[in-house]
Amino acid sequence: MAVKILRETHEASESIQRILELYGGHNPYGEPNFRAIWSESRLDWVCGKWTDTDESGEVILREVFEARYVPKYWVIKNRWVIERWQATTLSPAEWFRLTQPAEYFIEEGNLPQLGPYPSRGRYQLACIVQDSRQNFIPLTIDVVEEIVLKWEKQRREQVSQAAAVQADKDAHAAVEAAKDAREMDFLNSLAPEYGSGAVFQTR
Repeated sequence: MAVKILRETHEASESIQRILELYGGHNPYGEPNFRAIWSESRLDWVCGKWTDTDESGEVILREVFEARYVPKYWVIKNRWVIERWQATTLSPAEWFRLTQPAEYFIEEGNLPQLGPYPSRGRYQLACIVQDSRQNFIPLTIDVVEEIVLKWEKQRREQVSQAAAVQADKDAHAAVEAAKDAREMDFLNSLAPEYGSGAVFQTR
């Protein structure tokens, strides 16, 4: 009897998973922010039009519109990947509106191309574990530490930059408010001279 291997699968060791938790922390649901996944083990929902063929790949058996749970990183072969959890920023209505399929799918029912709404967030690709020449490298504790620390450093830098931009906006707004206040004080100081008794106010 012939045995056909469809795809190779592996699981990260407990020590690797523990390092990811220690360095990356947890999301609001108590799950690790980072996780290591074998590229061909990772499945995700893809909705659309599927064409099924026979084993030769030449005879079309059927064409169907549906959701299928298929390899997410089908172009990444035999590699470890590090994924990072991301919160959902869209409402369910926005999610399904933005992920509706092409117009000709409507006839078969409206399928969200990205699958069910991720109410608990979802994991996205952060890094492919390979060298600068795109060669395979094993998933070791040192490699995982380096990847997660680089990601966290980038995140802190982005947060710092965002905070600096907001601080500049706040400072500019404070200067403009002070300027408006001085102008109103000046106009109000002139009002009695004209006998109007008017008080000027900003909008």
